[in-house]
Amino acid sequence: MTKWQAGISVIAAIEIFTGGITLIAVAMSLILGRSTKPFEILIFVLATSSISCGLGAGLLRRSLTSYHLLLFFSFIIILSKVLIFAKIITL
Repeated sequence: MTKWQAGISVIAAIEIFTGGITLIAVAMSLILGRSTKPFEILIFVLATSSISCGLGAGLLRRSLTSYHLLLFFSFIIILSKVLIFAKIITL
């Protein structure tokens, strides 16, 4: 395994881990009835954690589409943070 393949495997594992932990935490809060998030936020968190798990699995299978989607989502997140800090957009 080359250094690049090992790096991609680590990134994939991180994606799967963060998505899985988030899914488990949200599911537990729903099961226990302790969810304090509004419904729209809950759906967004569930969708993004599912996408994260899927992208991680795709990276482990060496899917070029998963790699491109991860780069796209990362770029969008970084761009939105820069725009928020520059006070160009607000939430």
